[in-house]
Amino acid sequence: MINLKRNIKLFFQSPIEFLWSYTYPTDKKIKIFPYDPDVNKTGKNLKNLISKNIPGLTVYLIGSAAFKISGQRDIDLIALSDPKHFPKYLPGLVRLFGNADKTRKEFVEWHFTKNGCEIELILGDPNSRVCRGPLKSFNILSSNKSLLKEYEQIKLKSNGLSMREYKRVRLEFFNRIIRENKETK
Repeated sequence: MINLKRNIKLFFQSPIEFLWSYTYPTDKKIKIFPYDPDVNKTGKNLKNLISKNIPGLTVYLIGSAAFKISGQRDIDLIALSDPKHFPKYLPGLVRLFGNADKTRKEFVEWHFTKNGCEIELILGDPNSRVCRGPLKSFNILSSNKSLLKEYEQIKLKSNGLSMREYKRVRLEFFNRIIRENKETK
């Protein structure tokens, strides 16, 4: 019953993200690992590689690798650009990482593995929901150590959940911190 109420609430708060959670499998379980400095180093190296080879492109390392907390050994990178400038940056990103996995009007997305880490790189419009939400959450967690600690505990407690349930648990947390952050301003 709790999940039903939570799911209805998530649907009304974040309909697109909630419906998107159905694309994640229920039979694949997530594994949370203790913080590994090599994951952070790989993320920083990728960020620097992009910045060095594609001047003018603003790149953010976000997620557990950036926060130096427990996580899935994955690295999330967001590069921001007005979509009209995507053609300027795409050749360099393709040269570095190969063809994109997904291309949309507001973002282009790559998934690949580096040093045993799953990498997600997004070239996106800073005003798109794909970039805006993750960057807002990143900024909130960066400035609030208590919420960051709570986030790590949520991740640790989620070890073994299905990918779908994990995405929903995180969505519930991020919706709450964004809502609370709006209320305090």
